Amino acid sequence: MAYLKLRRPAQCVLLLAAVLLYASGCSSSSDTKPTLASPGKVTLVEFGSLTCAPCKMMEKVLDEMRLQFPENLDIVFIDVQKHPETAKTYGVRMIPTQIVFDAAGTQVFHHIGFIGVENLTKAITPFLEKKP
Repeated sequence: MAYLKLRRPAQCVLLLAAVLLYASGCSSSSDTKPTLASPGKVTLVEFGSLTCAPCKMMEKVLDEMRLQFPENLDIVFIDVQKHPETAKTYGVRMIPTQIVFDAAGTQVFHHIGFIGVENLTKAITPFLEKKP
């Protein structure tokens, strides 16, 4: 087994910085997630596909949500077949998947599968009422 002989304090600092950088997983700026949230608004992101039956059912739910909350909710649809890397970045493994970001851009809700208007409204409403 080889041992490192560090004779200068600068070597210790550089080695410690390298270890911390590696451990934190911050090796580059390309590791960050793309921002899907709208600044200052609650954002509902639907991950799905145009060929998926439950995703097609979610279209009606999303349309209803647009009508209920036209001013304070942004709805974004991500087609996982066209944007697989974005889906992978957010840990989407099954569709449909809904992710909600609050007005500050923090992920506050994650659901897999079909969800009705009533349940989705219950999940989103507390965040619509909060100010960033």
